[in-house]
Amino acid sequence: MRTRTIVFLITLGIVMLLGIFQFYFAPDSTVLRFDPVRQIWIPRMASTFGHPTVFAEYLITGAMLIAGLLLSDRVIPGLTRNPRRKISLGVLLCASIILIYFTYTRAAWIGFAGGVVAVGVAYFLPSYEGRRGGVVAALATPSHSPLYKGEKSRLLFIILIPLIAFTIGIFHFTPVGTFLRTAIDPSYASNADRIAFVVQLVSETSNADVLVGKGLGNVVTELRKGGDVSAVDIASGDSRTVQLSKDSTLVDNQYLKTFMEMGVVGIVFTFWLFWRFFLAAREASPALRILGIGFLVSFMIQALFVDIWDVFPTNAIFWTLAALISSGSPGQACLPVRQARG
Repeated sequence: MRTRTIVFLITLGIVMLLGIFQFYFAPDSTVLRFDPVRQIWIPRMASTFGHPTVFAEYLITGAMLIAGLLLSDRVIPGLTRNPRRKISLGVLLCASIILIYFTYTRAAWIGFAGGVVAVGVAYFLPSYEGRRGGVVAALATPSHSPLYKGEKSRLLFIILIPLIAFTIGIFHFTPVGTFLRTAIDPSYASNADRIAFVVQLVSETSNADVLVGKGLGNVVTELRKGGDVSAVDIASGDSRTVQLSKDSTLVDNQYLKTFMEMGVVGIVFTFWLFWRFFLAAREASPALRILGIGFLVSFMIQALFVDIWDVFPTNAIFWTLAALISSGSPGQACLPVRQARG
């Protein structure tokens, strides 16, 4: 476990440096997002990944892991007890959050916010659920002893009130609110396109297709949108003309795509996997619990905006975490290196 964690953190740092290099020294290789209001192309950091949302999911996974390591010293002894290492992890965490901004993706920000809330729940849950019973009692630590009834209410008040006030302030007084509100605005261009596509797919679905799915058609021959767009590219300072087109199989929603390909059976199976992942993460060691629950919530939210199962390494990360989390026994504090390698 220690070896795998160190390798992942080193890889995370390298991928982040490659993203910074790409953004500043190779702007023509960045993925661009067209802003129809300002008529400009906005560069989006993708590093070595094909899409900014995939890079953002990788960054969020790293942030959740670092949060787990910083909030619990027991999982990988010696990795976070050194103050210098904690500072290094904190710097890496801050850098991950900053780079998420440059991916310019609503899915990442909403997923990250959901992941942060999930991390908080996973961290305080052992203390909040009571002084008696099962897994919760086993997970409690000296610094995380269960709370009395009055302490629970006070803790909820202390956490929720500032969080609600902060969220309202962000949405009403900063550009972040405007950006995030576009995720549910039906008049926003990409949302309108998604809604039109949903209507088109559902209208052609039979009763049998609802149960087991029907597929999406031929990716090579079917196009559903096209047109020339010319606007200023703020990455290079020049104008750029691009032919926009989307094939009929491109569905920017994993749940919708799963429904069309596998029907209700696929949707039930997907959420069963998520539920089993959550149950296993809840019984894992502290850092893996925080990482697993935070990652799962972020993963589920981003699936609303991108085909998260179809792209590497997000699919590989899901199954890798599922294997690590399910391999440990409930309340296990440390996985020996030899056992992890085996």
